[in-house]
Amino acid sequence: MILGFLLNLSFRSIDHKLEELGLKNKEKNKKTRIEVIVEDILIRNNMAYNYNLPICSTSPYRPDFYLFDFNLVIECQGDYWHGNPYLYSEEELNEIQINVKWKDMLKKEFYEEKNIKALFFWETEILFEGFESILMNKILDCKSNIAVLGSDT
Repeated sequence: MILGFLLNLSFRSIDHKLEELGLKNKEKNKKTRIEVIVEDILIRNNMAYNYNLPICSTSPYRPDFYLFDFNLVIECQGDYWHGNPYLYSEEELNEIQINVKWKDMLKKEFYEEKNIKALFFWETEILFEGFESILMNKILDCKSNIAVLGSDT
């Protein structure tokens, strides 16, 4: 029902509805705790990134982090707000969580269509003691994939 309602709205109307439901952060540059952790890791490892900015002029999304040298998005998903399936069954999700999951699905589709690599991490993963090495290994894997792709042309 919610999905049908949102699909019949313009982008501006959807944006307003998300704000009304509390799904849109009015303070665009206020980082969550898990975003601060990821940002600290990126800074320590000299990774260039944009925070919370559209990737291109046609992008309706503002990824948490975009590593432009790697064409890679990093999204930090709070366990509660994004409805971590390891913690919440579909039946337990409230309207806000359902809307956020729907928006996450649309983001993933957009990134795939634009050939942008995307890493989505749950809060529980980010808070794990060994997360820095996990993140850096995944970023470096993306870099090596770029080199492999680039060598074919």
